[in-house]
Amino acid sequence: MASELSFTSEGGLVIPAAKLGKLKGTDPSQLRIVDLFDDLLISPHPQPGLRPQPILFGDLRLFHVAD
Repeated sequence: MASELSFTSEGGLVIPAAKLGKLKGTDPSQLRIVDLFDDLLISPHPQPGLRPQPILFGDLRLFHVAD
């Protein structure tokens, strides 16, 4: 199999098994896709607030000290 990300002719993203990391073995119906401005995050974790530990993604320069 391929060792790098690739796209199908229909525009689907193919992630090689060697690059799946903790996603490997995850039921695809449990995956979440989150828009991170220009990027996408594919996560096996439940919705925010339901995870065992909080997680923050993004550029901290976008937040003001008051936030």
